[in-house]
Amino acid sequence: MIINGIKKDFVLVLIWLNLLIIALIEIRNPVKAFSSLKMLEKMRRIFMGNFFIQKIIYNRRRFFWDMYSAGWPSAGFNNYHAAELKYLAGMTNGETELKIILFGITNKCPLKCEHCFDWNSRGFPEKLSLNNLKSIIKTFQYNKISQIQLGGGEPLVRVNDLIEIVKSAKKITDFWVVTSGFNLTIQNAKRLRDAGVTGVSLSLDHHLAGEHNNFRGFRDSYAWVTEAAANCKKTGLLLALSLCATKEYVSEDNINSYLSLAVSLGASFVQILEPRPAGRWHGKNVYLDDHQYELLEEKFLKFNSSREFSHYPIIIYHVYHQKNVGCYGAGSRYLYVDSKGDIHNCPFCQNIIGNVLDDNLRTNILTLKTAGCNKYEMADVV
Repeated sequence: MIINGIKKDFVLVLIWLNLLIIALIEIRNPVKAFSSLKMLEKMRRIFMGNFFIQKIIYNRRRFFWDMYSAGWPSAGFNNYHAAELKYLAGMTNGETELKIILFGITNKCPLKCEHCFDWNSRGFPEKLSLNNLKSIIKTFQYNKISQIQLGGGEPLVRVNDLIEIVKSAKKITDFWVVTSGFNLTIQNAKRLRDAGVTGVSLSLDHHLAGEHNNFRGFRDSYAWVTEAAANCKKTGLLLALSLCATKEYVSEDNINSYLSLAVSLGASFVQILEPRPAGRWHGKNVYLDDHQYELLEEKFLKFNSSREFSHYPIIIYHVYHQKNVGCYGAGSRYLYVDSKGDIHNCPFCQNIIGNVLDDNLRTNILTLKTAGCNKYEMADVV
């Protein structure tokens, strides 16, 4: 459910009161606590656009204003913002706490996607057992990670293991499943919900069935998406649609059509990803033209800030975020763990730093942050 107007304002007051309490407890100095809250709101505006929050998502007794922030109220929400507020107050020696992990639990996938970042690893024998997966989740939860995105390959190839690791995890983390829609039957959607999964990020790269199927290299891919979206809606799983915005696709009409489709599918979020020359696209010029970047930024701001589009999903556009606050990857706020347990900056900037099963996690995070991202500077206090 998308909430706006007076109801939204009332919920936001409660959320900010909660944040004030967190700031006072963690920082203990009222002046610094209020100052860190002001900086937090400034960061949000730079990150999401310089406007007041127009809509929030209500799902299963929690509220969400961002796909990448744990829902409120929850332990994950408190841990996420306690770390950020302490950082903004200068209480962490300049170090930020890791908040989000993208974890590829398998390299197996039935599709042949044009843009696959894991193309060179597809089909190799699984390296991580169920116990390995549980151990990795436990390690990150020990470090108070507020969100873990379980991807692949195609994570629902290992649906039983996926459900088991979420079910056995502590209830301090939001879990999202990043999928093509494969194997997301109504039965599996119910199992994911009951295990404790928060939401599903569905890859949908065209509003036309035939074009999406061609891009994904499989004739039933679009049908998987629509069925999976319906099953998310029936079972109460939050739904995000993820678009790889290619230069062949980005136009006024196409983006409008895509966002209208997102409304009809019941999506709460739409995530727009920049094409990157990684994986199967390595060495290719896949970046958008300047006017296409401008169009996407215009849509991102307009559909998030205008009351006319208050019933539309919240749009996440990473290029805007990175342009204004730098990259949150490379251990700044998130990192990527592949299907062997190796640690990288992100899926598109892969450079093995270490292995989460064998090495000291904090040392690896420091190494990532020191090296930084090879395209975007790391985010810092503004």
